[in-house]
Amino acid sequence: MVDRLYPGLLGGSVDFAGIKASKRYDRVVEDLTQFPGTKWFPGAKLNFAENLLRYRDDQLAFIFRGETQKSAKMTYAELYVTVSRLAKSLREIGVGPGDRVAGYMPNLMETAIAMLAATSIGAVWSSCATDIGPQAALDRLGQIEPKVLFSVDGYFYKGKVFNCLGNAAEVARAIPH
Repeated sequence: MVDRLYPGLLGGSVDFAGIKASKRYDRVVEDLTQFPGTKWFPGAKLNFAENLLRYRDDQLAFIFRGETQKSAKMTYAELYVTVSRLAKSLREIGVGPGDRVAGYMPNLMETAIAMLAATSIGAVWSSCATDIGPQAALDRLGQIEPKVLFSVDGYFYKGKVFNCLGNAAEVARAIPH
């Protein structure tokens, strides 16, 4: 309906934003009377990692400031190289389109890098934070049976260090792959 009333309105936004797609959408929206639950841009096929990684310059892609006052910055050029290396490693161990990759990680640049590497090769990404216990993480991640699990050895919260290596090992042991 939206595309009939305002032809090109949202599609023009897609074009204006320079979104790369291997297949263009058939129409903007499937059925606005079915809300929630309608499908937007049905028929479109794109890899959002490709769109997020299209910049390769020295502009900042990430600025991280941890609770411990540790800070880090990463440019789009550095992000592209880092994601490419990790994606290559994932391919080398047999991860491909449709495989599931999971993260049991806090909010870090490395979490986003792992997600971009996995999705750039067509894998499906899922994650949960390390502040939930191993059983809760397993309830979420175990059902998708990831081929790879990314994790960290610990995190900081309210000035305290929390070791989660044991929890990560427990989750990894319980996942069949």
